[in-house]
Amino acid sequence: MVTTTMTSIHSLKRVTTRFRAYWEAIPYYTVTSMSQLLHNYNYSAQLTYSEPIARATFLQFRYQFQYKYSESDKTTFDMLSYPDWDINGPLPPGYETHPVDSLGKYAEYRYYNHDASVSLRFIREKYQLSAGMSFQPQHSTLSYKRGDYMIDTTRNVFNFARILIFVIVSPK
Repeated sequence: MVTTTMTSIHSLKRVTTRFRAYWEAIPYYTVTSMSQLLHNYNYSAQLTYSEPIARATFLQFRYQFQYKYSESDKTTFDMLSYPDWDINGPLPPGYETHPVDSLGKYAEYRYYNHDASVSLRFIREKYQLSAGMSFQPQHSTLSYKRGDYMIDTTRNVFNFARILIFVIVSPK
């Protein structure tokens, strides 16, 4: 028996926040607008295979791949070039040409997760037993920028786990 499953989740979100801030280095109020753009993707696919090896006894294989992507762009704009702009009004045209790099930040995450398992499953009248191993290699990267500070980080992890599931079947 072969079973496959694929799922996909997308989301896009834009949040705009407006505020006034007084910065010690600047002897006047700075009116800023911060625009936050979020992109998130989550894809996964799974394949399972079950081979009967005896009466009510199965050898099972399962593999799952998951890819996650997350992007966050929090850009801050200086609104001093627009003295007629009201903080409660709409943003003026062309405000995107005045970003303040030292106040904004950008982050991008990518996750690659694998999960492979093999187990032996016994189905009996009074109980069910499944025993096996699961192996989970993971790879993730982070790209981060805030002002002039930029960093790329890579992380590799390998997890494994024993699987033991025992279920007592209640009489009908």
